Formats: sequence, C-alpha cells, structure tokens
Amino acid sequence: IFTIDGHHVEVTAALDEYVKKKLDKIITVFGSKVISIHVVLNVEKYLHTAEAEVKISNDPNTIFANATSKDLYASI
Repeated sequence: IFTIDGHHVEVTAALDEYVKKKLDKIITVFGSKVISIHVVLNVEKYLHTAEAEVKISNDPNTIFANATSKDLYASI
C-alpha cells in the first residue's frame, strides 16, 4: 500500500515510520478502500517538501497533498 521515495534525501527507518504513522489516519477513515499511498520526500537547500498521493477504490479522483517548510518532519 505504501510507497515512499526520497529525492536528495535518504528515507531512513525513522522517516519511514513517521510517514506511515501520519498516514494511518487516512487508512482509519477510508479503511480497505485505500488502494495505494505514494509519498515523495524532497530536500533542496533549505526547502523540505513532502507530497502524498492517495488512490481510493471506486473513485476516479486522487487525493493529493503537499507541504513545504524548513523542517521535513513539519512538512510531513
């Protein structure tokens, strides 16, 4: 279900666990309707960006969210 990619940042076990903990809320709400969750973490100089794309079954739309800050954990 989860795919986590890092651009210019290594996805450590701590980051992986933190992202999954945050996205567990989505699974709680949508349950088994969640088909996939793709997260991209990107670091460029002082900008840390987290993007998430969630696909839900029986819904042609995709839920997309992104955030940028000076702290990667805050962006997540």
